Amino acid sequence: MGKLSNTLAYKNIPLPESRGTSYLILFLIWPFLAFLVALVDYSRREARIVVYFFLVYFGLTFVADSAIMDSFRYVETFRFYASLPLKDMFRAISGYYSYDSSVDFIEPFLAFMMSRFTQSHHIYFAVFAALFAYFYLRSFNLLYDHYQENPNWNAWVFLVFSLVIIPITSLSVLRMWTAAWIFFFGTYHVLQSHKFKFVLVALSACLMHWSFLSLSVLLLIYYFAGNRNLIFTPLAIASFFIVHFIDPLLELVAVTFRGGIGARVEGYTSEAHSLVFQDWQASNSWFMSLSQDLIWYFFILAIVVIRIFKRDSLRGKLEENWYSFILLIFTLVNLGRSIPDFGMRMQNIFILFASVYVFFYYKNLSERRIRLVTTLGLIPILLYTAIQFRIGADSMNAWLFAPGFGLPLLDPGLSLAEVLFN
Repeated sequence: MGKLSNTLAYKNIPLPESRGTSYLILFLIWPFLAFLVALVDYSRREARIVVYFFLVYFGLTFVADSAIMDSFRYVETFRFYASLPLKDMFRAISGYYSYDSSVDFIEPFLAFMMSRFTQSHHIYFAVFAALFAYFYLRSFNLLYDHYQENPNWNAWVFLVFSLVIIPITSLSVLRMWTAAWIFFFGTYHVLQSHKFKFVLVALSACLMHWSFLSLSVLLLIYYFAGNRNLIFTPLAIASFFIVHFIDPLLELVAVTFRGGIGARVEGYTSEAHSLVFQDWQASNSWFMSLSQDLIWYFFILAIVVIRIFKRDSLRGKLEENWYSFILLIFTLVNLGRSIPDFGMRMQNIFILFASVYVFFYYKNLSERRIRLVTTLGLIPILLYTAIQFRIGADSMNAWLFAPGFGLPLLDPGLSLAEVLFN
C-alpha cells in the first residue's frame, strides 16, 4: 500500500467521482449509515475521509449539559472568553482566568480565537473534534496498514480495542485525551524511525496538557539512551517499592517551580484533591473499578507471557523499541500512583501502548484461530468497552444515529444516555 495509505491526507485528494459523490449523498441523507459503510470500505482513501467527517460531526452534535463533566466547564470558560476584549488574549492563554493556573496553551488559544466569532459550543467541540480525530485516525491508519499485511481475528480484536481505550467520546476531557493521541502519533514514528522531528511532535502534546511533560521526559530518555532493557526492567520492578519516596520529590517540585507547573503539581498532590478523587471513586459502580483492574493486570500478564514464551515472534525493530518504551511507561504509572488522578490517566496511556504491543504480536502470526491470550482478554476488553460506551452515552446526541444531516442540532440537549438509561 502506498505512502498515502499511512496517513490521512484530507486536502487535495481527487476522489473518484462516482464513489465520492455516493458517499457525499449518503452522508447528507444518513451520516451514521455513511460512517458504517465507510468503516467496511476503510482501505479506500475516500472512506477514511468520511470517517473523519463523521467524527467532526460528532463534535458538532456533542452534548455538554452535565455539570459534573469537564466539558461543561470548557463551555462555561469558552463563553466567558467571548465577554473579554481582544487585549486580554494573553491573560486567557496564560491561565490568568483559569481556576487551576493552567500551563496548557493550545486549548485556551483556540477557544479564545473562536470566541471572537461565536459563542456556540457546537462549533467549539467541532473544532476540537477535528483536531482529536486527525491524530486519532492518523494513528489508527498506521496500525491498520500493519493489519492489512496479515489480517486475523486475534490482531483485529486488539486493533479495534486500541480505538476504544481513548475514543472520540473522550472529548469530554478533551485536553488530556487529545494530547494522548498527539503523543502516541509522534512516539510511534520515533520508535519506528528515530527521527527527531517526531520527538518534537510528541513533545507538542505538552502544549495540550501539562501532564505529558512526564511522558516527554521518558521519550527523551529513550531517544538518547535507546533500548536499555537491562536497566529499564529492574527499574520497572523497583517502581513497585519506591513509590513512597515520590511524595517528598513532588513537594520539592511544587516549591521550586512557581507559577503554572508548580500550581498544577501542588493542586494534584493536595489533600483536598485526593479527598475529591476518593469521593469520586466511591461514587463509581464497583464494576468500573473492577474494569480498570482487570484490563491493567490482563495486559501485564499478556506482555509477560509474550516476552517469556513467544519472544521470537517479535524480533522486529519497531516491536523491540515498543517494548522498551512500555517498560518506561509502566514505571511512570507505578510512580504516579501517589497522585491518584495522574496515575489513573497514565495507566490508560500504558494500556493503549500495551494493546498495540499485543497487536504487533498477533499480526506477525499466520495462525488464524483464536488464541488463549485473546480468549482471556475478551472479558476485561468487553467490560471496559461497555463502560466506555456508558460514559460516552452522556455526550452522544440521541439523534446522531437517525437519518438526516443536522437533525441533532434541532434537539441539542438530548443525550443517548437519557434515552437508554433514564
